[in-house]
Amino acid sequence: MSRISAIEAIVLAAGKGERMGAIKPLVEIDGRPALTRVIRTLREAGIERVIVILGYRAEEIEKKIDLSCCIVGENVSYESGMGSSLALGVSLVSPDAAGFLVAHADMPYVKAETVSKVTARALEGAKIVPGLQRSARVSGLSRLWVPRGANPYAAWGDWRSQLHLPTRG
Repeated sequence: MSRISAIEAIVLAAGKGERMGAIKPLVEIDGRPALTRVIRTLREAGIERVIVILGYRAEEIEKKIDLSCCIVGENVSYESGMGSSLALGVSLVSPDAAGFLVAHADMPYVKAETVSKVTARALEGAKIVPGLQRSARVSGLSRLWVPRGANPYAAWGDWRSQLHLPTRG
C-alpha cells in the first residue's frame, strides 16, 4: 500500500475498561494484544506517525507492548473521560500534518484496507469524518473539556455517505 505520510493517527488506549473487566489494550486477540493489532493495521495502511495515548496502567502496557515506533503520551487525567485523551493526542499531532485519524485500542478488527480508503477519501476532499480530522479542526478539539467529553468530535458532518465502504446487509 502507498505511504500516507500526511495523515497521522491517534490511538486512544487510556481507559479503564471497567465494563470489560480487563485492560483493553492488553486483551489477546488471535495471540496478540489488541493495541498491537491496531498499531500494526495503521502502519500497514501507510500511516507512519502513530500517537498512542495511555492512561490506566500505562507502565504495564508499555512493558508488554513494543511502542518504540510510536509517539506515546500519558494522560494522567484519563478518569475524566475520552475528551482529555483526545485533547492530549491532538496536542501531539505535527503542525504540518494534513489531518489525523482517531482509532481506539479496543477495535482490533478494523482492516488496513478500510483505514486506507478512509484516509484516501479525506485527502481527496471528502467531508470531515469522525475519526479523521483535517488540521484546521485541531484548535477546536484541543479545547475539549470534561463535561462535553468527545461528543462534539463524534457529531461533525454527514460522514457515512462519504466513505463508500461496504455495509452489512
